[in-house]
Amino acid sequence: IVPELNDELFVWTNKQQLYSNLQRYDHQLSELYKNMDSGNMDRPNVVTIKSNIQATIHRMEMSYGTTGSLFRSGSRQTFFASQVVRYADIYAASVLNLLHYPPCFMFRSSTILLPHETAVAQGSGHSEYGYGGDTRDRNGEEPSTLMTWMMMILMKWMNMILLQSTVTRLSE
Repeated sequence: IVPELNDELFVWTNKQQLYSNLQRYDHQLSELYKNMDSGNMDRPNVVTIKSNIQATIHRMEMSYGTTGSLFRSGSRQTFFASQVVRYADIYAASVLNLLHYPPCFMFRSSTILLPHETAVAQGSGHSEYGYGGDTRDRNGEEPSTLMTWMMMILMKWMNMILLQSTVTRLSE
C-alpha cells in the first residue's frame, strides 16, 4: 500500500503536458546528434534544450510539493519505483481499491520487454541489422533517433560476433 500514489496520479493527470515537453526536448536532442559519427568534430549547441529540460524537470518536481515525486526524478524512475515494479505483485494507494475486484480475481503484471527485446518483434524475422521488426517501447512509442542508431550499431556488432563464433566452430 502506497498512500502517496494518490498524489502521484493527481500530478500525472494534471501535468501531462510537462511529460510531453520532456519527450519533445529529448527528440530535439536526438535530431541534433542524428547524423553525427565519431569523426565529426562539430558539436551541436544544446544549451537551450538542456536549460528547457532543467526548467521542465524543476516544474515537475515542484508539482509534487516539497518532497518531490516518490516514483520519478525528472523523466527517470526513482530507486523506490524500480523496487516497487520489481518486487510488488500488486500495489495501490488504498486497500479499498481491491473492493472493486472479485475475490477470485487473478492479478498479473504486464510483460515488460528488455531493451534488446524491444528491437525484435515476434515473428518478424531478420532485418539488415540482424533482427528486424518493431522498435516501439512498451508504451507503443518510437525510440529517439539516437537510440535507434545505437540499437542498429549494437545489432551489427552482435551479428559480427555470432558470425565470428560460427566461423571459428566451422574451422575447428
